[in-house]
Amino acid sequence: MVTSPEFLVAVGEPDKVRRLLEDGLSPAPEALYACIVDEDEKSDMSLQLMLESGLSADARPDYADGTNSLGVKHDWAMGDWSTLRRFVPFRREWNGLYRASTISGVKSRVQKLQTIFLAHGADPYALFRQPLQQTQQHSGFPDFYTSYDLDDVDALEQMDLEVYFDQQDDFETIRYNPHYLNRDRAIKANNNESDGEELYFEILPDPTSVFKHYGVRSVIHALLEEGAYVKPILELPGIDLEHRDPQGRTLLLSASRSAMGTDASVDARIAEVRAISRGYARQNPLLAGTQTTSSLAQYLIDKGADPFAVDNYGKNCLFGLLEAYDNEYSGAPPIADQSLRYLSKLHPELVNQPDNAGNYPLHAALRRRLLYYHGNSSQQPKQLETSVFDLLEAGADPHTLDELGNSVFHYLADNGLADPTREREQRRLFEEFAKQGVDLNLRNKSGYTALQLLMKSQDDRDCGAAVWTNGKTPVEIIRLFENAGARLDDIGPDGQTLLHLLSLGTEDKAWGMARYLLGMGHDPLIKDGNGETAVDVVRRIQVKSLIEVFTTFGYK
Repeated sequence: MVTSPEFLVAVGEPDKVRRLLEDGLSPAPEALYACIVDEDEKSDMSLQLMLESGLSADARPDYADGTNSLGVKHDWAMGDWSTLRRFVPFRREWNGLYRASTISGVKSRVQKLQTIFLAHGADPYALFRQPLQQTQQHSGFPDFYTSYDLDDVDALEQMDLEVYFDQQDDFETIRYNPHYLNRDRAIKANNNESDGEELYFEILPDPTSVFKHYGVRSVIHALLEEGAYVKPILELPGIDLEHRDPQGRTLLLSASRSAMGTDASVDARIAEVRAISRGYARQNPLLAGTQTTSSLAQYLIDKGADPFAVDNYGKNCLFGLLEAYDNEYSGAPPIADQSLRYLSKLHPELVNQPDNAGNYPLHAALRRRLLYYHGNSSQQPKQLETSVFDLLEAGADPHTLDELGNSVFHYLADNGLADPTREREQRRLFEEFAKQGVDLNLRNKSGYTALQLLMKSQDDRDCGAAVWTNGKTPVEIIRLFENAGARLDDIGPDGQTLLHLLSLGTEDKAWGMARYLLGMGHDPLIKDGNGETAVDVVRRIQVKSLIEVFTTFGYK
């Protein structure tokens, strides 16, 4: 059979599609996409005709890498990654079932398309490549940033990725929609009807010149992680709940990472949840506990999913709940509080099970608190701490250290503990850990105690000059540490005193802290490992607030 592009312009005319098939022509895989994005009942009929003609439901365009190996490093999913790479939401190589499951149309049409693809043999475990983010991001570990292999940073900086992804849907419409392709050429139609604007696929760079690092995903696992509507797929007879994707994740492990939040109903999809749950709202009717439909987590457990499964990184389902993210909304994490309580109480042995790197779910909860904390939200600090208290109630050991040797106090020190506008909320955990006897003077692998880390932290959530300068907050913070047993005269790894370390932190915080320490008799003339006093350091790097304080106390 001869592949014909005529199917692209005929998807809205099933009779014409039938005639083309009778003439011995074969539709190209792009025709499947054209049917999906056309959002017309007649296109759905054409889709069925094409699949019945023998076109594979898993067919992908010729430009897709059929080997799923180009740009995929052999160790991309090895078990020694502590901060997992995120996938770039780029649709170029997805197959029909994935695309049908992620369209923005009404849910009834999504379900209809899924049924069509599955009835014609679509493989829910089919694999496809997807680019990996290569930009630098905060790892969530105290005082530590993760930098990936930045081979292609220059290429990434040459384009606006946000605009690029915003335009993808328009690009697909232009490329696959028959209302464009019915004209002589899409470019001619576009120029005539859009005030001379260029076609998106002309102004966008070739993605192969931008993305050089890829991972490989399974359709069903990716859909679960992206928060797509998946119930029809999960209800397939013989669905393998323990099927592993290339990262070693079972369906429950992927579902625990749902961008929608695993508390959401199994009937939900992310567009519905996003519309009413931003800002960490609790009025979401799609969340478990507000209706009879099971949550995604409970549904899979009830179907027999193994709650003790771990992925290539040694992470169990609790890690997934606490590390889940939504690519399109970074203001708050996906909601999974009820699922965390449900799973940790049902199987408390999960709570103190470390991953391959030696991190525990408690550290994941504290990292989530670090990554999402916003000082302008009066409720969010308390809500982000809920998962920490839930884990402690389920038996989490607060004395465990993460792979970098950080204690729970190190996490608090680098996470808005000194935020003067959130005094009470930010100190609840500190007091809880102190009550449980966690050693406040432990040093991490970099050689810093929690108090030293607080002094040098560049966490701008600690800023607030109007409050810091009244002298109240720095006194309270240091006394908080003193009362819990912190030693203020401990020396840092490079011979620094607390006054040396303050020069590395935010200026507003340093001003009040330095006044208090000097008033307590701390000596700014002690030399560090480089032979410099704290006075030398602040003058060399020109920390104006500290120069003022030292001058006031007679150190010029």
